[in-house]
Amino acid sequence: MMRVHLMRARPGFSLVELIVAMVLLSVTLVALAATGMVAARSFTQAATSEAAVRAAAQVIDSLVRVPSPTAGSRTIGHVDLMWTVAGDGAVLTIDVSSHHRGTGDTLVFHTARPAVGEPAP
Repeated sequence: MMRVHLMRARPGFSLVELIVAMVLLSVTLVALAATGMVAARSFTQAATSEAAVRAAAQVIDSLVRVPSPTAGSRTIGHVDLMWTVAGDGAVLTIDVSSHHRGTGDTLVFHTARPAVGEPAP
């Protein structure tokens, strides 16, 4: 008489299930790493923009307090600033260009104040 041995299912995962799980884990880890790089780039851009804005604000604050401001340039940290002053007799317009040397980003700011008398608050 011949005996037939039936194989019982063992608890655990099959090879196909393990491969699928590893592929899903790999895709997830790659996506997570990419998200981290995007976040780091965004933080760097925000920091350079903040530096440019702070430098431009410092120049604008000083120019609006001067009775007769003139065009000029200045470097603050990694930010090169250039400004122009134009007026029509009643209003002075001040344009400040802020260029960050590290990233090459350029921001332009415009402001105006009365040409005669005290600067506007």
